[in-house]
Amino acid sequence: MNAIVRAPNWIGDAVMALPFLYGLSMQEGMERITVFARPVVADLYSMLDGIDIKIVSVEKNASLPAILSMKHEPVDIAFVLPFSFRSTVPFFVKTRNTAGLSSLENFFMIKSGINIHEKDFRKRHLASTYLDLLGKAGMRTVSRNPSFRTDDSFSAKFGLEKDAYFAVVPGASYGPAKMWGTDNYADCINPLRDGTGLKPVILGGKAEKETGKELSGKTGGAIDFTGRTSMSDMLSILKNAKFTIANDSGMMHVSSAVGTRVYAIFGSTTPVWTGPLRNAVIFYSERACSPCFKRTCMYGHYGCLFDIAPESVYNRIMQDLKNG
Repeated sequence: MNAIVRAPNWIGDAVMALPFLYGLSMQEGMERITVFARPVVADLYSMLDGIDIKIVSVEKNASLPAILSMKHEPVDIAFVLPFSFRSTVPFFVKTRNTAGLSSLENFFMIKSGINIHEKDFRKRHLASTYLDLLGKAGMRTVSRNPSFRTDDSFSAKFGLEKDAYFAVVPGASYGPAKMWGTDNYADCINPLRDGTGLKPVILGGKAEKETGKELSGKTGGAIDFTGRTSMSDMLSILKNAKFTIANDSGMMHVSSAVGTRVYAIFGSTTPVWTGPLRNAVIFYSERACSPCFKRTCMYGHYGCLFDIAPESVYNRIMQDLKNG
């Protein structure tokens, strides 16, 4: 059996799709899996261990030329994890046996799907929803935790020693309704640095450079790597950190996936749907208006985030460190 997969566009969703991807690779008779992914997701997937897949890097919604180049390769089934029309069309062109998330945009092209508009769609973890696609396609629902190959020579490259620092991810590509704010992070980071002797290391992509610069200015001794690391670098730094403090973001999911404990701050989203898959402590205020899943607060106060006191995060981390 040969399968093709359109990976999610967001890093966090791509991590939550890994149980599905491993499960697909474990199917009897599976000969070849070709995964089409945006460059940043392709970089992450290229470091997966213990899974035999071919990764094709494509720009967002630009899968058609790459798929048409496979015209001599038979495809038995296609899985489309994004739910947009443009993401689905190329896979429908290649094979009518298409499974995936079904929306008002693409439902007529999905043979075996899960409707994202069902009222309970966001009340179940997205990783489980992705995994359910195997059953929808008549396959065994099996999986295992992902593992990654990392270059642990990072110490010499970045001047960091394993377990001598903690990672901080203050940004979120989704928008400010996921961002705890640099003041809150600083009020948590500064006493942690003083109380543990651990170095704070700020991580993020190029879009988070201003946030990283702002936070580093409020924290003495913090190392700001925002916009300065590759995906491979970030994977190694997160894997060897003592712990991670992060908003609901792609790096939150990556930290969890590499086995580093993550202290996760949730605002407009809910950990029921997109929480870290393992080794995590969740901070979520559960306001009446949350989860709203908005990029910005409709009321302008971001109370769901600011209800979470820096002292509560600091105290929980210190307690965990004390208990080993």
